[in-house]
Amino acid sequence: MSSGVQQLVVDVHDRSIQAVDNPADLDPETFDQPDKGVMIPRFGTQALLLLASRAVDYGYTLLHVGLLDRSMTPLSIDEEERVEDELVESLRSGDLANARRVMTGARGPLTPVSLELMSAHNEPVHVGWLGDLRVESCAPVRDLLIPAWNGLHLG
Repeated sequence: MSSGVQQLVVDVHDRSIQAVDNPADLDPETFDQPDKGVMIPRFGTQALLLLASRAVDYGYTLLHVGLLDRSMTPLSIDEEERVEDELVESLRSGDLANARRVMTGARGPLTPVSLELMSAHNEPVHVGWLGDLRVESCAPVRDLLIPAWNGLHLG
C-alpha cells in the first residue's frame, strides 16, 4: 500500500477493513464487488461523527468536517465557517449531542461527508463517507482507521 489516493474496502466474510491503492482516483463505488466478497464502507452521519469525536484517542486531531445541506448542496464558505467552528469544538470535546444540535440549523439537517484530520506527526488525512482516503503514508490506516473500525464498531 502506498500513499496518495486510497480506498477502504471491507471483507464481507469477516468484516475486516483494509486500504487499497486508487492511483486513478476512481469513484469509490468502483471497488464495490459483493460477488468477490468486497464492499466499500458507507460511513453514515453517526459513524463519521463518532470517528471525528474519538480521533484524539488514536493520536489524530479533527481539523474540518465537510458538510452538505438537506438538498446535498455544499454550504457557502460563510455558512460553513459559522457552523464548523462550533461543530469541530463539540466533536473535539466529545459532545456528540451538541454536534448533532449544531447540524440541525436553518439549512439542516446537515450531513457530514468527509473529515480532515492531522496526526501527531503532522500528517494530513482525508476520510470520505464512502471510504475514500487521501494520505501520505500507511500510518493513518494502521493507527486510526483499522483500530477505530474495530474499536468503535463503525461498520
